[in-house]
Amino acid sequence: ECHRRGIAVILDVVYNHGTGQHPFYRMYNTDNGGYGGKATTNSPFFNEEARHSYSVFNDFNHQKQGVKEYVKRTTQYLIEEYKIDGFRWDLTKGFTQNCLNDEGCTNNLQTDRIEVLKEYADYQWEIDPDFYVIFEHLGSNTEETEWVNYKLIDGKGIMLWGNQHGSYTNATIGNNANGASNFDWISYKNRGWTVPANVSYMESHDEERQMYSALTQGNSNTSYNIKNTSTALDRMELSGAFYFTIPGPKMIWQFGELGYDISINENGRTGNKPLPWGSGNLGYYEDVERQKLLKSTEAIINLRTGNSEAFRNGNFSTNLSGATRSIVMQSASFDMVVLGNFGMETESINPQ
Repeated sequence: ECHRRGIAVILDVVYNHGTGQHPFYRMYNTDNGGYGGKATTNSPFFNEEARHSYSVFNDFNHQKQGVKEYVKRTTQYLIEEYKIDGFRWDLTKGFTQNCLNDEGCTNNLQTDRIEVLKEYADYQWEIDPDFYVIFEHLGSNTEETEWVNYKLIDGKGIMLWGNQHGSYTNATIGNNANGASNFDWISYKNRGWTVPANVSYMESHDEERQMYSALTQGNSNTSYNIKNTSTALDRMELSGAFYFTIPGPKMIWQFGELGYDISINENGRTGNKPLPWGSGNLGYYEDVERQKLLKSTEAIINLRTGNSEAFRNGNFSTNLSGATRSIVMQSASFDMVVLGNFGMETESINPQ
């Protein structure tokens, strides 16, 4: 049904680790098949101890043939049976065997995980040559550049999760000190890439809401207060203008287009949060200021999709730090200048 409507389906897959309930873990553990304990030394699937610094549950050993077969068979099934269009691979930084209790090692380039992850990417492309392969790596630019360029000459290449939460949140709340709000990394050009392979986001399931941060941490002076709801929504609109207009794939976390302001930690990180519609209505759809943000977001996205050729192939330059910022795009069919003031005072800028 999604395909009929022109929508691709990308599935978040977790192959870095398995829970205590995982049958492969229960067959080889010190808890006599229960959910606790740890993997035994003869486990053909799991490490006794995680070999990286970001462990969750039980750590798969991706040098084991059994694990490779498990990954190959399950990914093949999902692609062939469910016609999935792409995978977002969770925590690929943990696919190494080299970094027991060593965060510096985990964050540095590791050839064993590069080799096995390329092998996994090839599995997927064997089944579907146009399959989207996306890694949540959040590692060094050196290693991520290697992913981006892998089989790029063949029209493939691997895409990377692009966490821009910190810089965009600091820009929104007016914290421009010491480069805290510099979001140069949102542009693939600034990473030395030839293609927009960074799947970028300002908010996610792992990050605090920008609007909540603006209302609780926003800067102020005698005439301007970001903690004011109307001003905070204006700052959200400003950040959006400097987010969607930069070429490359973008994600919106649910209701970000309305300035959702309930903390990620309300009722627990994964607990239910109130919705803008139905029971527990937050009143967002009757709020004129929130509708302004919604319509602005809609208009900017329509600007992108209506000029897709320019956003794919146009020449653009950016100035993405300091109080005054700009984006300039030029193409045969479409020219664009975006100007913004992320400071706390009135500023002047030359739009050139």
